[in-house]
Amino acid sequence: MKSQYVKVLDELHSLYKNKGFVRNEIHCDNEFRPVMTDWSVSKDPVIKISYANPQDHIPPAQRNNRVIQERIQAMYHYMPYEHLPRILVKYLVMEAARKMNYFPARYGISKHYSPRMTVHKENINFERHCRHAIGDYVTAPHQPEQLNTNAVRELDCLYLRPVSGAQGGHELLRLQTNSVNTRPRVTAVPVTPQVIAQVHALAELDGTNSNKKSMRKQTNKKKMSPTMKRIKEAIELEESDPEYEDSGQEDEELVAEDENEEETSGLCRYQIQGTSI
Repeated sequence: MKSQYVKVLDELHSLYKNKGFVRNEIHCDNEFRPVMTDWSVSKDPVIKISYANPQDHIPPAQRNNRVIQERIQAMYHYMPYEHLPRILVKYLVMEAARKMNYFPARYGISKHYSPRMTVHKENINFERHCRHAIGDYVTAPHQPEQLNTNAVRELDCLYLRPVSGAQGGHELLRLQTNSVNTRPRVTAVPVTPQVIAQVHALAELDGTNSNKKSMRKQTNKKKMSPTMKRIKEAIELEESDPEYEDSGQEDEELVAEDENEEETSGLCRYQIQGTSI
């Protein structure tokens, strides 16, 4: 794990250095101290590392992580698949973080240029970067080594992301082999139940069987007050029995109980805050 952190840090350091940027200081959590201490002193000039307090985090980094998580959840629920293969999940995270740099940052160094333009000096092309979304079902051309055979000429794939380079191209997840392939062009095709079943089969092989329906149920599950429970029971009983009549007296009592609970909880919060001050 330590070698992976060092590899990524070296790549980022080389990227900024080649583009003419000099990093003098890095803010990070205290958990990265074993990695960052040895790595920072090996650079010329030495990079200053500012660590957060124990059991604390860097606020901008934490907010950035929450934004990335929200975008991943949005893209995940946009897909028609209940389970995702491991490779698709990996690229889902990378694309969520990558596309945040497509637009100018609110509190960035420029109001007009995005971080991608500032560092990479590359424009965004609609046909290349925005035509296809991650998880789309596409077909890609394939030329076998021996042409006088009945081998397939089109590959069934899921779109991952565009290739960063002058030649262009697209990274794809091939459904037959569960591997990443690169092709110069792709064709979008409507997804079919057979494709969804194949994606679920790949996810089962990888062991990533997170159910989207169960996640939605957990997200939408809220704690109901006694009043809302009573109203829900009355509605269900009225639908099952047309002759049912409710006097409303119990509802008024429950509403009064809810108001008393809110006043009590507010008083407790006030007392706790006063004690802490």
